[in-house]
Amino acid sequence: MCKFLYIYILIIMSKVIFYYQTFKTQNNELISLDSILYNDSPVTHIHVASIHFGLDDNKPYIHLNNRDPYNEYFDNVWKTINKAYLKGKTIVAMIGGAGGGYSSLFSDFEVYYKLLYDFLKDKSYITGIDIDVEEICDINNIKKLINRITNDFGENYIISVAPVQSSLSNDVPGMGGFCYKDLIKSKEGSYIDYINCQAYNDYTLNALDAIINNSYKVENIVMGMISGQDYKSELEKMVRKYGAQFGGIFVWEYYNTIPSPKEWTKIVADILNSV
Repeated sequence: MCKFLYIYILIIMSKVIFYYQTFKTQNNELISLDSILYNDSPVTHIHVASIHFGLDDNKPYIHLNNRDPYNEYFDNVWKTINKAYLKGKTIVAMIGGAGGGYSSLFSDFEVYYKLLYDFLKDKSYITGIDIDVEEICDINNIKKLINRITNDFGENYIISVAPVQSSLSNDVPGMGGFCYKDLIKSKEGSYIDYINCQAYNDYTLNALDAIINNSYKVENIVMGMISGQDYKSELEKMVRKYGAQFGGIFVWEYYNTIPSPKEWTKIVADILNSV
């Protein structure tokens, strides 16, 4: 009986996250989230990628990838995302990533933030933002964004960040040009719920240990992989060592997850339940 209780606690604490950016096939068919919405699915979060800002004929815009998020192209996308929300999955909007977005956002913050605010209010099933900074950015601007989101949406609104593994295991600037420990230790850092660690080049227990030894809390670290990356044996080691404290796992991205999104979730669930 105690063993089953322990497994239950482990699943509740460990996040299982899909990034969802490719929404349609080449034939313009929806890549639905239905395959991971089965009963007892371990998936906890869907991070919808990616929000960007810019100018079109000198008019400020907010885009989801390369389209207006209100474009009819996304009608069925939002339906499948809302369905996931109604199934109990937490929906988070990722800002930035490889396509950038922060230089535009902070070039005219009040204008672009209003577009973001309206978008998040309109899509009320989105209950958080993922700050993925992959361009040089002033840490004070990131703090400003965190403060505004917290003030406008409340302290329960989810905020995550997505640094690369090397900028967590060592106190070196990440892709944003600032030290993540400085952000985490700040007042604004107290509003960050979890850290999606891009462990694409070193998905190992040793990498996670190095992060923990650098004064990060294991329950706050979600170890992330690129689809197709070898992960099973190292994930098993992480779960065995950290048990119910293990922060979780994410995969970039949903549409090409190997062997399939559904099979991946079942493999992950078996590993989480193996201790």
